[in-house]
This record gives sequence, C-alpha cells and structure tokens, in this order.
Amino acid sequence: MSVANELKRFVCFFGLIVVLLARLEQFLKKKAVYWEQTCDHVMVNKAAYGLRIPFSNRVFALQENPQPGEVVVFDSPDTDIRLIKRVVAVGGDLVSVKNGRVLINGRFLATADNPKIEIYGSRQALLNLKDGGGPDLPAMLVPEDHVLVLGDHRGNSRDRRFFGTVPVSQIYGRATAVFLRQSEGLLWQAL
Repeated sequence: MSVANELKRFVCFFGLIVVLLARLEQFLKKKAVYWEQTCDHVMVNKAAYGLRIPFSNRVFALQENPQPGEVVVFDSPDTDIRLIKRVVAVGGDLVSVKNGRVLINGRFLATADNPKIEIYGSRQALLNLKDGGGPDLPAMLVPEDHVLVLGDHRGNSRDRRFFGTVPVSQIYGRATAVFLRQSEGLLWQAL
C-alpha cells in the first residue's frame, strides 16, 4: 500500500474521531439537564435509526424505524432539552391514553392481570402511576414517519400530551441501558 493511501486512511480515521468526539460533547452538554434531574446515565445507540450528517438532523443512511416499546432520545420540540421517552405508537396507529394507560387500535397495552405492565410485543414496560396517569389523550391517528412517545412515569412526564408527536428524523438514537445510577452506582439495566 502506498504512503498516499495510508495518509488518506489516517486523515479519514482522524476526521471521524474528531467528529464523534464533538458530537459526544454536544450530546453530553444537553443531556446534563436530564441527568441532574434523574441521576441516570444511559447508553445510547446513535446509529440505530440511521447515520446522520455531523452537526445536523439529516439522515443519509436510514437503518430502521423506531418500534413500540423502544426507548428513544430526541430534543423536545418545545424546549431546548434532550428527552428520553418510550415509543408507544408509530405511524398509522390509532392511540389514546386514559388514566395513564395506553390503548392502541382499541386495545389496552396493559393486561387486566397486571395493569402496571405494558406489553409491546417482546418488550415490557413497568409503569409508575404513583403520581396518577397525567392528562388523558383523546383518540388520535399517529402520522406516518412520526412516533408517539410517553414517559413510564406517566403522572410526572413531559411527553406527547404536551408537545405532539415526534418526527422519526428528529430521533438521535435508541437508549439501550442505564449504566450508572447515583443511588445505586454502576449497573446494567436494559431498557
């Protein structure tokens, strides 16, 4: 291999590292607001839904769309705070929320046997309803290429009921696990 080719590979690799570090710094600065409130540090797969052009929201290599039950990271549409919420419905779903419990296409996600656990295919989510269920959401059709997100702590969550659906293109990545919690230290809790 020629010296010129080696130099090109090194410059490309170095450039990629610089871009990744800059994005990580930008992500951590916004994420600090959330961490200070909850004291959770979360592992995020930023390539799960596509590769982005650095420092933009443009996706140039779409991987897959978010699925119900996945936990996603995005900027709040009405504030400058990065949020982490669970996807409860995708484009084409008819959804409503009553007393903190989600109905998708007329069916509750939680079972009568255990109303505090919502089932999303192979994923399950434990609801925290100690502060109630938050505002109800009348039946609505989720637009294509959008998702409806809700927090698992329904009575204390700033989510779709306040700012609407989230365009898939605005989602930074899929949260995969909590790796540090102030009250518990290091841990690995899959999301």
